[in-house]
Amino acid sequence: MKCWASEYGPCADGQSGEHLVSAALFTEPAVYVSGSLWGGSAPRRIGLSSLRSNTLCRHHNSLLSPLDQEAGRAFRALQDAFSLTASRRRARPRSWTVARWTLDGSQLERWFLKTAVNFSAAAASPAWWADPVDRVTAPLLNTIFIGTPLPYPAGLWAHLVPEATMSDEDSVEFEALMADGRHVGALFVFKDYRFLLWLTTQAHPAEHPAAKQLSTLQYHTTTFNHVVASRLSHVVRLTWSPAA
Repeated sequence: MKCWASEYGPCADGQSGEHLVSAALFTEPAVYVSGSLWGGSAPRRIGLSSLRSNTLCRHHNSLLSPLDQEAGRAFRALQDAFSLTASRRRARPRSWTVARWTLDGSQLERWFLKTAVNFSAAAASPAWWADPVDRVTAPLLNTIFIGTPLPYPAGLWAHLVPEATMSDEDSVEFEALMADGRHVGALFVFKDYRFLLWLTTQAHPAEHPAAKQLSTLQYHTTTFNHVVASRLSHVVRLTWSPAA
């Protein structure tokens, strides 16, 4: 049985068949995916069942269910914000009644870390699986399971692209970021919200070529302001625990 969290207490209850990305994020039975795990950058349409991989035991997967639930709530809010942008762009411009959503940024950061590990585990070599101690380090496991903060500049960074470029497809993009042969981060795209999970304190994400493309990348972003026809339309706010 494979479980990347085996160093975080005993495994139990068999293999989980974990979704690499929580199924609660999507409204359709199939999604567009891109990234090296799927053979390149060109988007491919696949069924949600194809996003499963044996990377966790059922016991450790169940411990992380609250993160999946919070991610589902968060991404439904992002979907609603995206849909509101689309509908208001079709409407006559005016002063909008500003809609607001509040999300738990600390929980979302832990979910992104868990998901990045899922992707890495799905593509990992037998040698990676054979080394339980260095497979996923104890500090990262503590962040995922109990919320121990990642030291700056490690953590979740974010960027919202201009609304005019947004796509209405259900899609997910994932790309592992490497430097000197080491994983230093992971780039996620959902509904054209860019999220960068940075994993090292040895360098700043702005130094990485992939992150340089995100000109307004912000650490522990607190607000996504959506502007339609030059007027504030709606706001997605992220809260962070005091230690984060």
